[in-house]
Amino acid sequence: MEILTELSVWHWLIMGAILLICETLGARGYLLGLAVGAFLVAVIMALLPGITWQSQMLCFVVLSCGASYLYLSRFRNIEAQGNKPPSEEC
Repeated sequence: MEILTELSVWHWLIMGAILLICETLGARGYLLGLAVGAFLVAVIMALLPGITWQSQMLCFVVLSCGASYLYLSRFRNIEAQGNKPPSEEC
């Protein structure tokens, strides 16, 4: 548990970058919300450096769930519509 008390902005940035790299390998958007959550926690850590690790984890969970929900509800539908062949209405 000692490692959790030493989390810094760099840890969150590296985790976000790793998640984005894994996303590019074919996760179909499932890791995108987690990456956005990690990057947003890094921003929060830069603004509030004294935040506890429990608060960091809570922010990560809430922001990741929100970003994932936003992606799955909004952008995934737009992506699915873009992949449909054009209708043949004349």
